[in-house]
Amino acid sequence: MEQTTSTHVEPALRRLAWFEIHDGRQYWPLYGAIIGLAGGAFAPLLGLLFTLAAWLIGADRPAPLLHRLGAILLLATVPLLLFGGYSLDKFEARGGRVGN
Repeated sequence: MEQTTSTHVEPALRRLAWFEIHDGRQYWPLYGAIIGLAGGAFAPLLGLLFTLAAWLIGADRPAPLLHRLGAILLLATVPLLLFGGYSLDKFEARGGRVGN
């Protein structure tokens, strides 16, 4: 049985991997903007939902955990929005376009 070396078999695969790594670097601000802005929109909604559930449950067992998770999500809103805005600015500064 013949063993193949990585230099003989994989030049196309190496080119593909290089393209994915180097092409993906220019889109990290777009991905960061999507994650930051979407997280900044959904984190307060989930935080309010968890906090409301904790208040409705009362002092039972899961209420402190729900209240803590709700507070963390509410506090994470501002940093997520800041990161999303920063990433969107970086994407546009690199020549990326959003919309038509």
